[in-house]
Amino acid sequence: MVAFEQDIDSSTAAAGDAIRARTVTAMLDKSAGALVPVGAPVTARILRIQQRDESESLELVVRLDAIEVAGVSQPLFARALGKTERGAVLLHFYNLGGNYVVKKGTESRWVTTDF
Repeated sequence: MVAFEQDIDSSTAAAGDAIRARTVTAMLDKSAGALVPVGAPVTARILRIQQRDESESLELVVRLDAIEVAGVSQPLFARALGKTERGAVLLHFYNLGGNYVVKKGTESRWVTTDF
C-alpha cells in the first residue's frame, strides 16, 4: 500500500503534477523477504483530475512513477488494485459541494509488475 504525503487540492492540481507518497506496507518477495521497507519514498503522478456534476464529484487518476530504495531512485512499475484506468488508480469522491482536498494519508493498493 502507498499513502499520499501531501494534500491534493482540486482547485490547483493538474494532470502531470508530481505527488509525494510513501509505502505503508513493505514490498515483499516470496524468496528474498522484504525488498522495500515501510516508509520508502514514492513519486506518483496525476494523470487526470476532473470535477463532475457541477463540482459534486471528483475523479482523480494517479500512477506510481518511482521509488527510492537505499537512497537511490528507480522506476516503479505497478498497477493499482481495485478501480483502475490504464493500470493507474482511479479514485472517486462524491457529494463534495465545490472544491475538494484529497487529504494527506489517503491510501491505495498496488501490485508491482515487470513493465
